Amino acid sequence: MRHFSLSLQIASGLGLVATFAALAQKPSAPPTAKPVVAATAATSNDAASHQAMIDQYCVMCHSESLKTAGVVLEGTHIDHVGDNTATWERVSSQIRLRPDAASRLAASRR
Repeated sequence: MRHFSLSLQIASGLGLVATFAALAQKPSAPPTAKPVVAATAATSNDAASHQAMIDQYCVMCHSESLKTAGVVLEGTHIDHVGDNTATWERVSSQIRLRPDAASRLAASRR
């Protein structure tokens, strides 16, 4: 049993040494700007499609004139959530509370 434990400790130690040696020999490459640009473009496309969905399905009831449930989405933009966090938090909580509404919206996008 002692021999097995010693062998396991040696193997673990050798594994750690090999890992550290590999890390020391291969310096990490600095991050490139390409993935960030791609992520920004994807986020921008997502924001545009989400904004179109909000404009199509939400603004008709949550307009400045109707103010359904006291929420006005007309004139707000999903890219500027920080400008009106209380409204967007309310929208988010309603979508979480009403999965039927969220699933209808998701189905309408297909």
